[in-house]
Amino acid sequence: MKQLFKKTILAATIAAASGVAVAGNISVSTTQQHSQQGLASVTSAITSSNVTYTVLGAYAQSDLITITLTAGAVHSSHSWPNSLTFTPAGTPGTGTAGANMSVGLLNTASDGSSATYRVTSVTPDPANATGTTVSGVLNLGTFGLNASSIASGAVTVSVSSLASNGVTEVDTQGTRTGTLAQSSDQFGDLSVTTDADQVIDVAKGREGFETGTNDTITWTASNNTSLLNAATVSSTSIILNGDFEGMTSSNFGVGGGGSIAVDNDANTVTVTYTGPVTTDTITITPTTAGTTGADVLKAQSFSVDGTYIYGTNTPEILAVGEAAGAWTLNGAVTNVPYMPYGANVFQILYVSNEGTQSGDIMVTAFDEDGNEYNLGTVATIGAKSVKKITGEVYDALIAQGFSGSGKLSLTVTVNAPADDVTVYASYNVGGSDRGFVNTDQYKGK
Repeated sequence: MKQLFKKTILAATIAAASGVAVAGNISVSTTQQHSQQGLASVTSAITSSNVTYTVLGAYAQSDLITITLTAGAVHSSHSWPNSLTFTPAGTPGTGTAGANMSVGLLNTASDGSSATYRVTSVTPDPANATGTTVSGVLNLGTFGLNASSIASGAVTVSVSSLASNGVTEVDTQGTRTGTLAQSSDQFGDLSVTTDADQVIDVAKGREGFETGTNDTITWTASNNTSLLNAATVSSTSIILNGDFEGMTSSNFGVGGGGSIAVDNDANTVTVTYTGPVTTDTITITPTTAGTTGADVLKAQSFSVDGTYIYGTNTPEILAVGEAAGAWTLNGAVTNVPYMPYGANVFQILYVSNEGTQSGDIMVTAFDEDGNEYNLGTVATIGAKSVKKITGEVYDALIAQGFSGSGKLSLTVTVNAPADDVTVYASYNVGGSDRGFVNTDQYKGK
């Protein structure tokens, strides 16, 4: 034994002195790609693919080989083999074969994350007495892994080796670490590929679009079912956020067979599909302008939320507030945020038009209790003119059920270029106390 020990030390010393770089290379037959979401429900051991290690050092009896996995990655059911199979380089009996070696289990770490093996014998091929273990392949086998470890990061395996003295490294270079398994997000973020972009036509009382009768929003997401342990999606939910007051599910259509629910109080349209859906188009078709049931369309921006439900009713958020386009008006829109009405209170409302295009003046309002008043067209303003609309607005409000007393917010829409139109608003109390109302045209100026 002492003689063998001295030979081992001598071999290591010669290698270092001659500048020979001895190395070992790990090869993982397949690095497994798992679903992060699917791994959450896996409790049993996940068996890795097979791992081999090509040794590029000349091993001797009693040398030590340690195999180490990511801490906590080895499943409790995994059993380290008592011995590892080694295949020498070359062809036996031809004079080209290297030495064979036997490797037996010495000990394992208390947490099972590593095991140390000892070379129990090195046997040269009968036809090549000088053959060594260089370029031979050690089969490390497969490993039972914890799903939680894979979900939290890549699980690796590495090999280190020491001479029997426990100090001198036998393999000092090469690829000594390989990745057994890793995980990635099975579900990609939702994106909107086609935005809503219609223009509401004030000439149609804002009940229809300039051109066409509908608008579309197309969304897309991803579900990578090629991942190992892929989660099963039971339903897909898409929420379109927007003010579609007066519309029902019949004003919306989808191509993916989902059910549609409109909630005018929450300003949402919810589409629910069975199973995973990765793309669809939502079509919005308002009731034809001028017909019974047609509603005033609102200039606004839209957004989309998306959710997958997988596993045991677990939600995966695909998007929250993803921009989905907007509707604009082909006219001037001015908000008068405050206008008081009541006994001895007098309103002053003027619209001026500096352009060459005349246009209808339409007004909507809401009061302190949230009641809305759609006054329709209250007047028409000519080119390069000024129009007082105080009386027209008041009469239309009374006709819509307004009590004549209270505070209102008014939105004045003129079917003329916005840059040409200005709305002036003020009031007085008892004919003397005058208050100027700062409309949104003046905000920030």
